[in-house]
Amino acid sequence: MKEILFIRNNIEKWRAMEGMIDNVKFEMPDQLADAYTELTADLAFAQTHYPHSRITIYLNKLASALHNEIYRNKREKWSRLVTFWTQEVPDVMWKERKLLLLSFIIYGECTDRRCFYLRRRVLPTLDTWRQLYGYDP
Repeated sequence: MKEILFIRNNIEKWRAMEGMIDNVKFEMPDQLADAYTELTADLAFAQTHYPHSRITIYLNKLASALHNEIYRNKREKWSRLVTFWTQEVPDVMWKERKLLLLSFIIYGECTDRRCFYLRRRVLPTLDTWRQLYGYDP
């Protein structure tokens, strides 16, 4: 497709997306996602077929503006942190209590075996170190 035809076929859609970016608070999230998908597809086509064209630069700027509007960091209230630790974490712990108990049992068994390994292998090495050099490493 020639560049001029590509522009003529899609210019109205891109202008509508510019208006969408200006009024992003009033748009539905699904519409924003669909517009972003279409815009990035057009950008990919333009980068492939017209890599040094002004339309590629225009679409890249438009896509980055829409991306920034969609994925902008949302500020959270401090009460959200308190709610997380006082309600959500205990709720998840209660729901997963059986798996949590199983993991504690497995960890306890592994820890006992590790202590056995330390008593047999590592501690004699430390005693040898102390005898040879007179201090701890």
